[in-house]
Parts: sequence; structure tokens; C-alpha cells
Amino acid sequence: NWLPQRYLAVINWIQEQLNYEVVLTGATSKHEIVLANWLEQHANQRLTNLVAKTSPKQLACVLQHAKVLLAPDT
Repeated sequence: NWLPQRYLAVINWIQEQLNYEVVLTGATSKHEIVLANWLEQHANQRLTNLVAKTSPKQLACVLQHAKVLLAPDT
């Protein structure tokens, strides 16, 4: 997994250079929730934090509308 600061750098670049909305998704693990909350607090612009808040069907809908996907693994 990446360091939180590296995720943050990508998030800030995507928001500032591409003007894309950033949506965080993830499972219910404590690690993912803590990471998402940290990213939400430190991002230069507002982002949407859906970590531990979506069903598989809802996640599929979010991903269907994504222009870019960044994931820690396959």
C-alpha cells in the first residue's frame, strides 16, 4: 500500500490539474477508514468519503461514473 502522503499528492494533483471530483471508496477495515479520514482532512479541496458507506451495488454505480480509478492493488 502507498504512504498516505503519496495518495494525498495524487488527490491534490487530480483536483487541481484535472478539476475532477475525488471520491474515496473502501471496505470497513479500521486501516481504510483511518486513511480515508486522514486524506479527507488533509486534501487541499473537498472530497467525498464513501469508505465503509457503500454496498457492492452502490460501489458499482460509483465506479460506473468514474473517469479515473486509482487502487492500491488488483
